Amino acid sequence: MMDRRDYASEMRWWKTIDRSKMTATLGIDLWPDDEDEDALAIKGDEIEVKFVVCGTCDGRGSHVNPSIDAHGLTGADFAEDPDFAEQYWRGDYDQPCNECGGATTVPRPKNSKVWGAIQQKWRDDAEYRAEVEAERRMGA
Repeated sequence: MMDRRDYASEMRWWKTIDRSKMTATLGIDLWPDDEDEDALAIKGDEIEVKFVVCGTCDGRGSHVNPSIDAHGLTGADFAEDPDFAEQYWRGDYDQPCNECGGATTVPRPKNSKVWGAIQQKWRDDAEYRAEVEAERRMGA
């Protein structure tokens, strides 16, 4: 199973952010075949956003590199190598957050239709990743 930090950069739905105007532009295609006028009007336009605490780093701006602890560490891991434990807890393996890039917050569209479409895309992407992983385990 993948760790959220592994695909957090894919959760960046925005192309550009203007924090002073509280706007962002879409960086993903949410409605590729949609003829909905509202959807077409949003494509490429700036949309109003609010900023919320990043869910990947919980507002810290950094997290442990997922290649270090994505599949869990146990007390035994730290007991076997006290130097590793010290380095781990000191933050030597930390990196800028894969989602917010260290900003601690991420934009969220105020438009509920856009936000719903983004969340649906994330669900679809997660379902696809799970399917690919299951096929990989089956040897396909």
